[in-house]
Amino acid sequence: MIAPVVTQVGWEDNGSHLDKLLRSTVLKFACELGHSGCKEQSLLLFHAWMRNGTRIPPNLRSIVYPNAIRYGGEEEWAYVYEQYQTTSTASERKELLGALTATRNVWHITQILSYSLQPDKVKSQDMYYVFIGVANNPLGRWHAWRFLRSSWDDIYEIYGAATFKRMLKSCTQHFTTEFDYAELEAFLATRGSQLRAARQAMELVRHSVEWMARSEYLVVNWLQDRQSVFDANT
Repeated sequence: MIAPVVTQVGWEDNGSHLDKLLRSTVLKFACELGHSGCKEQSLLLFHAWMRNGTRIPPNLRSIVYPNAIRYGGEEEWAYVYEQYQTTSTASERKELLGALTATRNVWHITQILSYSLQPDKVKSQDMYYVFIGVANNPLGRWHAWRFLRSSWDDIYEIYGAATFKRMLKSCTQHFTTEFDYAELEAFLATRGSQLRAARQAMELVRHSVEWMARSEYLVVNWLQDRQSVFDANT
């Protein structure tokens, strides 16, 4: 259903401001759904930049960067990291870091997390964006949680309680099982007075667990019914 809209908006950065905004929104959504042309177009634009210096239009960077990393390899990841190290624009650094955390390579996930505690690798003010990006990557969520536990003291000491609470919330927002809650509770129990800073995260996880137990099968059944209706009419 999204394919005709992608064809309509295209990948050329032209038109009015609203046209460009629509294009960015449609392409991002299409890529998230695995649209067949996303990989090819993203890598095409990215390689033209990497090999020929052809700059990617700002409106398309939030789409091209992460998908080039997602579908590319070591060369693409290293190039984006090099660009992060050399750019002086804060918004561009944020965009590049977000792309680096979109990787499907476990080694790169652990590497960028490790870099986030090294100011010569990732700027201190950007560390939070690294963690959030990895925590929102389906393949990185477990690694973000493990990193938060193993580096708890360093993170807490360097960035303080406010940043820590935001990181914990981002890391645990996908927790939906009794096992997740028990693991979080057991770990936080060893933190002593710091437990107060994490109470809200525990409450949110508890609500998520209860919602899943109460509503998951209802949602699954509803979706299956809708799929049956759709199949019958096509």
